[in-house]
Amino acid sequence: MIFSTVLTCYRYPPSGLATTGSFLLSTALEGDSLEKVVPFLTTGFGALAFPLAAGYNVNALDIAGVHASKLMGVSGGLSTIMGIITPICVGGGTLHQNAEEWKLIWTISAGLLFSSATIFLCCGSGSPEDWSGAGAAPSEPSSSAASTSGDSEPPDSDEKPAEDKPAEDKPAEEKPAEDKPAE
Repeated sequence: MIFSTVLTCYRYPPSGLATTGSFLLSTALEGDSLEKVVPFLTTGFGALAFPLAAGYNVNALDIAGVHASKLMGVSGGLSTIMGIITPICVGGGTLHQNAEEWKLIWTISAGLLFSSATIFLCCGSGSPEDWSGAGAAPSEPSSSAASTSGDSEPPDSDEKPAEDKPAEDKPAEEKPAEDKPAE
């Protein structure tokens, strides 16, 4: 393995966002001809593959495996709303379709991307969160063991050896007895 999951999920998204922001800012500053704008936009939006592939698409699975579908649903819903609002705002900001209006749009977009990269560097992580239930094995639900044993929180699978884990085919009432040490 070349990079760890945490390093990959922590470094690629902000680098892709900052790279895209740099090319959009270059478009705003040097975008007086189509020959200059097309390479900047193509390279800039191509750099968005880094935050999408290494961050957005897999980070929810890494930080909260059990709740990843909920996180992806909320973030996908918010993205869709922004995908509706943004063209309306850009249309309102480019009524005359001149270069100055587009320079403002590219500058604002670059600023948002730089802000996103900075916030991700300050607050982002690829490590499982405490609330995610990531301590339980993926094949077993984290809440079923807690409800049958009477504990208020799910057991940490790293603390129990494999031979002490309750068998799947035993009835639920026998499982609490296995959690107690033999006297």
